[in-house]
Amino acid sequence: MVYYLSIAYQKKQKNKMTYVFFGSTEFSKNVLERLYDSGLIPTCVITSPPKLQGRHQIQTPTPVDLWAKKHMISVLTPDKLDDNFIQSLKNLKPDLAVLVAYGKIIPKQVLNIPLHGILNLHPSLLPKWRGASPIQASILAKDKETGVTVMLLDEQMDHGPILDQIKTDSANQSYPHLSEKLSILGADLLIKTIPLWLAGKITPAIQDEDKSTYCKKIKTIDGLINWSLDNDSIISQILAYNPNPGTYTNIKHQNKDIILKILSAQISKEENPKLNPGDFFKNEKQELLIQCKSGAIVLDIVQPSGKKPMSGSQYLRGHNWLIQNEKNN
Repeated sequence: MVYYLSIAYQKKQKNKMTYVFFGSTEFSKNVLERLYDSGLIPTCVITSPPKLQGRHQIQTPTPVDLWAKKHMISVLTPDKLDDNFIQSLKNLKPDLAVLVAYGKIIPKQVLNIPLHGILNLHPSLLPKWRGASPIQASILAKDKETGVTVMLLDEQMDHGPILDQIKTDSANQSYPHLSEKLSILGADLLIKTIPLWLAGKITPAIQDEDKSTYCKKIKTIDGLINWSLDNDSIISQILAYNPNPGTYTNIKHQNKDIILKILSAQISKEENPKLNPGDFFKNEKQELLIQCKSGAIVLDIVQPSGKKPMSGSQYLRGHNWLIQNEKNN
């Protein structure tokens, strides 16, 4: 556990309440930054410990950790929420805690420390899309709308009573764009909700368990494209999984497996139904396309292993063998 002395601890916030912030991701950092700019300055930030990342396995702090250090806010990075952490949190005597994409289960002993509980910002319209990847799940499901929920955290996953929600359009949006949009909406909802909650002006609403749905933690294999799906579903996969874990296809050539990342694509007005799903073809513009079970997609930006991103047309120029077996030629 690492602790940095906070200057912000000594500042008087406009609402004269003390709160701590739990979060680890870029989404969390965006929310925290907006709260800070509104005058809601946390006494302390709790985030995940640095992780080994990249080819050289460098110890890398979370985005929230880096942001907090920059703003000279106290940081706790516990490996476990054990007795030592619990005592450190008790010493801060927080009136409230705010949790946004922290990444750890919060035990009951921690839930009971803040005087007014822990408010959790979740990027979905709970009880829909409980779990680890609600934004990606919404994109994959082709939801026309999604939103953010502020709830009172309890011991079960995304189960606590709802304080407020905001809806927004989500059709055909990429993960980076929708994530940023929801972080702004979520921060603004917290800014609105926190003073009302502290003043006792909100009655929490119990979630309807019959309407609950769940989403899983995303793995690298989830990015492997199944060309037996329709082109619309494949575009949703590309929108949901880029940049992380990324979408890709395996190409077999001369007894070798070639991995091609697909960073950007669009639904094509053209298709070649004589081809099998996953087969490549080109159009008159020399664009690179892939046939799906139904329809086709145009590959806008791809990235071969160990190389920089390039257009599908550029990749095709060096890999004409991709369409040598085109069945209608």
